[in-house]
Amino acid sequence: MTFRDFMLVVVLLALAAVAVVVLAPPLAEVRRLRQEIADLQEKQKDQDERFVLMRQEMDDLQRGDPRAIERVAREKFGYCRPGEEIIHMD
Repeated sequence: MTFRDFMLVVVLLALAAVAVVVLAPPLAEVRRLRQEIADLQEKQKDQDERFVLMRQEMDDLQRGDPRAIERVAREKFGYCRPGEEIIHMD
């Protein structure tokens, strides 16, 4: 191996080390942002499902569905039928 070949190897190794040092933080940031995107997409999916359920409940209530009205009266307002007892469990 000649001196010129040796210097070429040293320069290439130095460039590779610099590339690793320069590129490592941005790659870690990209990885973190991808994870954040995945988390936000999961959260959006959950919110979309919740929205659909709430929209269905709202539509049922606007149509005057007796089961929906009774469910809301029981769950949100604590109403009960005569002779029933409400037991709260927390």
